[in-house]
Amino acid sequence: MNSRVVFDRFVLKPLWLLFLCAAVYFLVQKDWLIGVLMLIANLFLGMIAASLHKEKTFSELAGGYPTENDFHSADYLSDNVVNRAITIAYLKTCILIFAVLLILGFHYGLKWYYSFGIAVLVSWLGPLILLMLYAFTMNKNRTQE
Repeated sequence: MNSRVVFDRFVLKPLWLLFLCAAVYFLVQKDWLIGVLMLIANLFLGMIAASLHKEKTFSELAGGYPTENDFHSADYLSDNVVNRAITIAYLKTCILIFAVLLILGFHYGLKWYYSFGIAVLVSWLGPLILLMLYAFTMNKNRTQE
């Protein structure tokens, strides 16, 4: 099982959908600045996802990557390279979530220490929980092989 594709599907795709829904919500509410910032955050999330698959071309990524074949194929890179790529993507995702939550906290008028505390708590614990689910699925799949 390709662990980069699993991370992409179970961690980055739900965040992408969440950012897209938030952007649509803010744009419908005519909160243009926050809506555009959420779309920009969504683009950054797409860049993080693309960095996991550096060997893929733009047309392959735009063509609906990852496909079911990619999901079930073995990763040709060594475990160290894959783990490093996933860890870097995880850290970039945490930083992005932190920035988004900090901006949203300031937008809603929270004091800076509340915004900072909520952003730290959610940006590190949220993806950590998703990463634990990812590790559980990978461990379950390795025991089945």
